[in-house]
Amino acid sequence: MTEATEETLAAAPMEPVRFRFGGNGGELFRIWIANLFLTIVTLGIYSAWAKVRTNRYLWANTQLGNVGFAYLAKPIAIMKGRLLVMGFFGSYALSSLYVPQLEIVFVLLMFGLMPWVVILSLAFRARNTAYRNIRFNFRGGYGEALGAYVLRPMLIPFTLGFAVPWVLQKQKQFIVEHSRFGTSPFGFGAEVTDFYLIYARAVVPLLLGGLSIFIVSTLLADSRVVVAGVLGAPLYLYLFACVSAGTSNLVFNQTSLGNHRFRSDLQASELFVLYLTNALGILLTLGIFIPWAKVRMARYRMERLALLPAGDLSEFVAAQVDEVEGFGAEFGDAVGFDFGL
Repeated sequence: MTEATEETLAAAPMEPVRFRFGGNGGELFRIWIANLFLTIVTLGIYSAWAKVRTNRYLWANTQLGNVGFAYLAKPIAIMKGRLLVMGFFGSYALSSLYVPQLEIVFVLLMFGLMPWVVILSLAFRARNTAYRNIRFNFRGGYGEALGAYVLRPMLIPFTLGFAVPWVLQKQKQFIVEHSRFGTSPFGFGAEVTDFYLIYARAVVPLLLGGLSIFIVSTLLADSRVVVAGVLGAPLYLYLFACVSAGTSNLVFNQTSLGNHRFRSDLQASELFVLYLTNALGILLTLGIFIPWAKVRMARYRMERLALLPAGDLSEFVAAQVDEVEGFGAEFGDAVGFDFGL
């Protein structure tokens, strides 16, 4: 074989490697109901073990090339993190009750801790996730996290929301560019204008949907509130699906791992139907449908995601990572923040 032929073969694109989710709702329901029961009878103590058990099932059934991911976190680390979070918010509650003057101190302290919490949360999740015995890693700086998650978001109210795409781009860039798989860094190529285009595309359905709700509400004046609620909820879900699908596609399609790339092709209409049916299922079953909703969402997202390999996937080298306590991850959960992609 000539040298030119070898170069041609090396440059030839390889077949996409599809992600898939192999779990099912019945299995997750058994885990979910057992976790719920044990958490109640242990007065919440088992919740850390419940989280690990659930995540291990979800991670193991999230597969790339028929190989599942591994969730390696230990329940004790999560429990320690939760105790620290409880101590922090407990101190805040007591100070607000007995020493109101200290309330502002806790608020300022929370803003100061936020970048550190973001970093610890992302590092804990990454370093406790592995694929083919190689762990992910995350190393971000305090200053960058401060800008992405505290300072820039403070501008959103003053710009009437127009800064949201800019803030989102900086946050996604911070996460991706400081993440690694073993010793291989991830790269991120999405620009701020790409995020603004996602929100711009949602303007048309927002205007059309809002106008339709206004017209119907005007015609049915006696039932205006009911009509607005019945029509407004699906409109909100559709707009959320548009932004969610667009953002996920953009982030994955503009993310690289060495020379390897990703391809995501979520469809807003399909995601909307999934959101709507999941919401109705959870509502009509008083929450029992939650495990099936999670499985349906995970399966759809994975079916629409693929790795585009540029060469041998065995090139990745494992890196030694330090243990990270679970405080950051649990603090993020406690205040309702999701620092993932």
